[in-house]
Amino acid sequence: MRAFANLFGLASLLLALPTALAQTTWTGGASTGAWCDAANWTAGVPTAATDAFVRGGASVYPEIDGTEGCTVEARVLYINDDESGGRVSVMGGAIDVASLLYTENTGGDTGLRLEGGQITVSAMDLYGDHSSRFTGGELTLDGSNATTR
Repeated sequence: MRAFANLFGLASLLLALPTALAQTTWTGGASTGAWCDAANWTAGVPTAATDAFVRGGASVYPEIDGTEGCTVEARVLYINDDESGGRVSVMGGAIDVASLLYTENTGGDTGLRLEGGQITVSAMDLYGDHSSRFTGGELTLDGSNATTR
């Protein structure tokens, strides 16, 4: 019985972990495309331990060009995951994603735009719409899966 109680306690802890993970959502509140400006995010600039969401409704979106002044990174990067019109443009520099890069293109100028620079997904997965635009730069997948549709 004690082993069951311990197992139940461990399971409860593991189920609570996802809600404790750090998250931040792009707002464009600084009215710039500067990834490293905390005023553009709901909970500060993403780190390698943060899930970052870039969704529609902002007046400006992240533009990575290599002059950011910080490491452009996230644990998980969701671009337009709710199909509301978000986008990220990479013209230079680098984005490091530790686990999952999810991008969705719903028409127009949405989703991920890789025009230069480098995006590295280190651990797990790239999932995205087949119409995300890769016209230059480098996409490195060190993980196990790349799924497009």
